[in-house]
Amino acid sequence: MMFRYIASLSYVLLLIVGSSQSALAEPAMATVSDDDTTIHILGTVHALPAGLEWWSDDLGEALESSQAIYFETDSWNGGVDGMAFQMLIRGVNPSGTALSNMMSKQAWARVVEFAEANRISENGLERMQPWIAAQVLAGAAQRSAGVQFEQGVDARLLNNSQKQSRELRYFNSSEEQIRFMSDLPLEIQLAMLFATVRGDGLNERPTDQIMEMWAEGDLEGLDRVSNQAMRDFSPELFDVLIVGRNAAWVEELSELMGEPGVYFVAVGAAHLPGGYGMIELMRARGFDVVVN
Repeated sequence: MMFRYIASLSYVLLLIVGSSQSALAEPAMATVSDDDTTIHILGTVHALPAGLEWWSDDLGEALESSQAIYFETDSWNGGVDGMAFQMLIRGVNPSGTALSNMMSKQAWARVVEFAEANRISENGLERMQPWIAAQVLAGAAQRSAGVQFEQGVDARLLNNSQKQSRELRYFNSSEEQIRFMSDLPLEIQLAMLFATVRGDGLNERPTDQIMEMWAEGDLEGLDRVSNQAMRDFSPELFDVLIVGRNAAWVEELSELMGEPGVYFVAVGAAHLPGGYGMIELMRARGFDVVVN
């Protein structure tokens, strides 16, 4: 179902894998703690190819000890129907409005060519607003490359937590996730669509390099390559998807530090590094943070 391909707005920063890797990945995980509360924050990749192993003993122990796990959005667990409804409201053009009319004939021809190469029909695209068309096409291209959300870190953590009856919590609702994109100015939406079609969209960064950084827990490298790509592409988009969400999530986690217990947080790896990242924001609030 196509809605799974936009289940998280961190899609823009998806660390897509272009080559198989046999070594065990060791993604960065930060631990925030005080006398009676511990929060483990894992930087995830939302979509992966089959066969890449990243589950370590330390990660498993951190998850096993946690009474609740936080995901970015409830679309990872039953929120797909709600997201589908929001997409119909905010992602479909009103009657008489076509996507092709928002661009030149040459640009539309390139969009259609890319879509048909990835088994997306022209008629289906016409009804879409640019932001959702960009994500649908990116998702289709990822499928063609063998990259799947079902193989991603979030899906596996969710599966484990459901089996263990761990409490599931979410930072954002499906509606909030959709609005992060649907409320963007039209020019930014179109720029995202054209970048996806050209093959230099933000989800098309040098895959081997980014994957190696994620696997080695190189947060500084991820910030330099992946986050910088978004900053260069659109400062406004970066503020919406990274800076604003990080600030809101850290506010919630700061309050959580007042509740004794152990908790696990799974968010896209791009949310961890930098002065605007969750690690430094937690430290700025006076919390002790250790990164593995």
